[in-house]
Amino acid sequence: MPDIHELPEKLVVGIGTRTRNELEADPATSTISDLWSRFFAENIGGQVPNPMPQPVLYGVYTDYESDQDGAYTLVVGMESSEAAELPGALLAARIHPGRYMVFQRNGSMPDVAFRTWQEVWNYFDENDDYERAYTTDFEQYVDENGITIYIAIKD
Repeated sequence: MPDIHELPEKLVVGIGTRTRNELEADPATSTISDLWSRFFAENIGGQVPNPMPQPVLYGVYTDYESDQDGAYTLVVGMESSEAAELPGALLAARIHPGRYMVFQRNGSMPDVAFRTWQEVWNYFDENDDYERAYTTDFEQYVDENGITIYIAIKD
């Protein structure tokens, strides 16, 4: 079973898209891949105001319409200590404080990300020990060789 961690609130600043998993399954309607490409091509990480001293890349899933089948917002960015005024098209996403189930895997991107998300969905389909909260979930990338996914769970 994955570990469970109690986490404080965090603020992530970056760029975002509104989508749903059904759209992401079709390359013709997918927006997430383009969002990640844009993040790197436009050096969005370098534009984040008040970045944390040890920069970590995040993908924050928030504003869930319902569950894994509904619409959600993905913000790709870096943790910031505050976001009083955001330049350009940057936006902020708050990682809600609370309990998170943690799924961590090493491997090459983007394959390891797809496999880890499949593990998340399978876990919650096959187990009823914990229920997803659908408040904020996030991916954390410390280096290019792995992913850690945090899934908010209900108390």
